[in-house]
Amino acid sequence: MRFRWQDGAVTLDGSPIGHPGDGFWSASMSLDLGGERWTYRTEPDWLVGTSGDARVRMERGRFLASGWGFDGPSGTGELQRTTNALLGRLHFDVHHAGERIGEIAPEGPWLYRPALTLERPLHHAEAVMLLWAASRIDARRPLRTIRSMSGISGGS
Repeated sequence: MRFRWQDGAVTLDGSPIGHPGDGFWSASMSLDLGGERWTYRTEPDWLVGTSGDARVRMERGRFLASGWGFDGPSGTGELQRTTNALLGRLHFDVHHAGERIGEIAPEGPWLYRPALTLERPLHHAEAVMLLWAASRIDARRPLRTIRSMSGISGGS
């Protein structure tokens, strides 16, 4: 299973499952998943997604934290950073019920676009939370974008 944000939609194996539009990159967003309206927002200590009584949440953690716990309809898990917090692009492992079940890796040559690959299924709302959380974590890093080298000239 491969989840990613693409052209204003969250996709699963290339097929759209929800349309948050450009709001995916903001501090709050909403989308329909399987006929349910999910709203994701930041709170002081948590990133939270809700739909009626259903809830997905993830610890906000500190800036240099390496792990963020999450819980939702499928149970509890952890998003674990596997790269340097300040340099390069962020990569994460996804653990659920004590087992590594997938990873989040960046896509795109110039901007961070997280893609989630899972070996075991999670509820779609949890997968969206993981993608959104990875983009929120990356947004706080000062060295998050690759800068063009066009202003640098080589010389002899």
